[in-house]
Order: sequence, then structure tokens, then C-alpha cells
Amino acid sequence: MDILRCLALTRRTLFDISSSASLPAFTLIGDVTIDQDKEFMRGVTPRFLFFIGRMCNLAMDEKEGLMTPAEVVACAEVLEREIIEWQPNKDQSEEHSAEDELERFATQEMWRHALLINLRQVLYHLGSLHTSIRTSLDSIITFGCASSSPSLPSSTPTTPLIPESASYYEREIPWFITATCATSKHDRAIIREAFGHRSPLFGFDVLPIAERIWEATDRAGYPLEWRSVLEKEGVLMMFM
Repeated sequence: MDILRCLALTRRTLFDISSSASLPAFTLIGDVTIDQDKEFMRGVTPRFLFFIGRMCNLAMDEKEGLMTPAEVVACAEVLEREIIEWQPNKDQSEEHSAEDELERFATQEMWRHALLINLRQVLYHLGSLHTSIRTSLDSIITFGCASSSPSLPSSTPTTPLIPESASYYEREIPWFITATCATSKHDRAIIREAFGHRSPLFGFDVLPIAERIWEATDRAGYPLEWRSVLEKEGVLMMFM
């Protein structure tokens, strides 16, 4: 949870996370073991969070002058490559249906692209209109919509895209990261529908926050850094 708070609040993690391979497995409660590549939600592994933690700490190193911009970019390139090349460990002891495997794959790819968007926003300082961010945004929307094939991301769908409702809790953060760089009415409409699948028991209602970011962006006439928007408007956000 600390890492997710750092994602929203732009601060360091409580524990040093200098490498995604540096943290061993540990027991959380009873026989519940947390391992970097063992899913704690369908399609979501702790390694994704460690990637975020490394981004947050690198951003703080740059902000505090502990690293030069060139050094930060060099580290970011290494991290970016790790995210792109990451592959899930296949647990041969567990059997899943084809539908479940497809859902899991789509969720993993949504997280991968959300991580890439965040990295490029906070470490490369790229805006929402940059080609790499637009490509990842299109991919997240496609992977997150039930009517599209996850293997064929496209920014010009020929059929209506409908966000998948069954995996909203696992995909809430990727959907929000997508919202932070959505500039078109088409993309925002899909994201609004995705947020509408929020469970009454799980998930934080982030749609009002996304709407604030969009309103500020539209007023400015150009994409804005979403954390700065929320800070200026006095909005404190924490992922739980």
C-alpha cells in the first residue's frame, strides 16, 4: 500500500527498492506468502508494485538533486526495458480455463502499459500526446474491453469498445493511469464506463478525480501533469 500512496503523492517508499529482484518472498498472514511473481490478484503480481516503487524513488532522486537528469534517464531506460521484457511465471500446479487465462493475460498487459505510461510521465517527462503514451493508452483500452481481441490493439476500432466488468478491481489502477492521459471524447467515454463497474465493496471511486483532471486539461488547452492538477486544486488522492 505504501508504494501505491507514493504513486499518488510523489514521495519515496518507506523501504529502499533499488531493484525489482532485491526483495525475497515473505509471509503476510498465516500461510499467505507474498512472492514477487506470485499473483495476489488475478493477473497482478507484487513485481508490478516494485516497478512503481523504483519509479517513485528515481523521481525523488531527480527532484532532490541526488541524480542528474541524464543519470535518471539512464536508470529509467533500464527499468523500461525490464517492464517491456517482463513475463509471468507459469505455475504448472494450477489449471485455469481458457477464458480465465485470457482475462489474466489482458490484465497483465494493461498493467504493463500503465507502468510504461507512468514511467514516461514521471521520468522522461513526456506529455499525453507523445506517440509512446498514446500507443500504451490505446493498448490499455483494447485489452480492457470485452469486445476486442487482446492480441490486436487498435486506436481505430470498428466495433464499439465495452470495458470488461468482471476484472475491474484488478484493473482499477491501469484504468486510472489511462484516464490521466486521455484527451479525446472517445477515450474518456470508455474510461467513464469502465469506472462505472466499480464494486460497491471494493475499489475507490476515482471518476470524480479523473473528471477534474480532464476539466483542467480542457481549460488549459493542452495536457497537464495530473499530480500537479490535483495539488493545485487541493485534492489529496491515495490508492488503497
